[in-house]
Amino acid sequence: MTIVRWLLLGTLLEAAACANDTAAQPTDMKIPTDAGDGTGDLPDHPMMTEGPNDAMSGLLRDAAPADAGITQTEPPFTIPVCADVSDVRCCPSAIGFEDGSTEHFLPPACCKLALSNPRVVMSPTACGRGALQLDADFRATNDASMCGEVKEDVACSFQTGEISRAVLTSLDVTGLTMSAAVYLDGPPLPAGPVDAQFFVLGRGGLIEGSLVPLTNPGVWSVVELPIVNDGTEPGADIRLIGLRIAFHGQAWAGRAFLDEFSWN
Repeated sequence: MTIVRWLLLGTLLEAAACANDTAAQPTDMKIPTDAGDGTGDLPDHPMMTEGPNDAMSGLLRDAAPADAGITQTEPPFTIPVCADVSDVRCCPSAIGFEDGSTEHFLPPACCKLALSNPRVVMSPTACGRGALQLDADFRATNDASMCGEVKEDVACSFQTGEISRAVLTSLDVTGLTMSAAVYLDGPPLPAGPVDAQFFVLGRGGLIEGSLVPLTNPGVWSVVELPIVNDGTEPGADIRLIGLRIAFHGQAWAGRAFLDEFSWN
């Protein structure tokens, strides 16, 4: 199944529940393809890269086994192997935003609109010289908001924020643990639960990780999703990877940063 069919399927599944949120969704959103926003170009990372004539090609490994059945329109993911774990220049991640690009990141899904305007910045980062920054606009809801009903309040679509990336190369993460780092910047968090969740979409359908509590702004938190090898290859043919942040009807505005998407 192609990425277009996966995305169309996801849209159809959510359309019925969120048809009344049409007015709340941006109609002219464009995902930037470079740092933009005054951040400037990111400097070259001093890490060696793998090539056919590179004597040190072992410094990079395939991020996951190739699947010959997938048409590849982007290079396979690679994850650096850091010889010295104290070397802050070496970041063992598949997506670390070192190149300043937000290519293949998608607009927010219906009903999960609290995160927007993705762009790459140089600080703060969990590792290296780049992280993905998003504007965060979580809105308060209550019983009068009628969330989940046909006439629900627009604020219901801003209880959760979601960011996802299309995978346009072969990727099989069966038996691996996927992870990303999350950082919130802004006022103190509300008293109620705030959490993050990693998810993927592939041969095994939609696979969602556990809710990971986010307790304080200004701290990097790791969000993980183990893909258990149950014999059915649930992590094969990954077409979409993403992360959600939920404030569960509590208001909060600030910035969210994501970094170091990886699997091992």
